[in-house]
Amino acid sequence: MTVTPATAAPGESVALRFGSERVRGVAFTLSRWTGKDWVVNQYLTSDWGEPGTHEPTWWRADDTERRGWPDVGVVGTGPDNVVVPDDAPTGDHLLCTANSLDRACVILQVE
Repeated sequence: MTVTPATAAPGESVALRFGSERVRGVAFTLSRWTGKDWVVNQYLTSDWGEPGTHEPTWWRADDTERRGWPDVGVVGTGPDNVVVPDDAPTGDHLLCTANSLDRACVILQVE
């Protein structure tokens, strides 16, 4: 998985592309490094690879009332667009698929 741009500000959209015609869902995780491991801070959903059809959204991992996403499959190389959360702190984040048989991740720099 690749992300363009690799550096983005909170509120900006980034495009995720996949190297093959892989099946994935619409959910992603955004994690921060604690010094020991990556901890999920936010969940994101994409535009399903159909810009203008579905609105990308996000929520904090501790927001239990908003957890969940549609269980649908997306096929192709992308792009799947997601929005950098408004409260994402600056620094490196690990952006990963959240409901894909084969997990894919990329580093996203938040400025």
